[in-house]
Amino acid sequence: METQPAKNPSFWISQTRIHYTGAKTDGFWFPQQVLSETKVRIGGTAVLTINYGRTKFRRQRQRMRNRSTGSGHSWDGVKIKLPG
Repeated sequence: METQPAKNPSFWISQTRIHYTGAKTDGFWFPQQVLSETKVRIGGTAVLTINYGRTKFRRQRQRMRNRSTGSGHSWDGVKIKLPG
């Protein structure tokens, strides 16, 4: 997805473009990279890149109790492990 701010945050900035890249992993959308390119009136172009890396999942079994009946229900919970 590519976007830009509706209004420039400063007189010194003539244009900003933001490019967002995401990926679907096990049914969830996570950011992969955000790239911002800003044209500065004096000084040229400034580029900021944020790389999020890979996201890993570890599934675990959890028990939940139904409060009304007291019966137990099993479901698969998801834990997210971020790189680093």
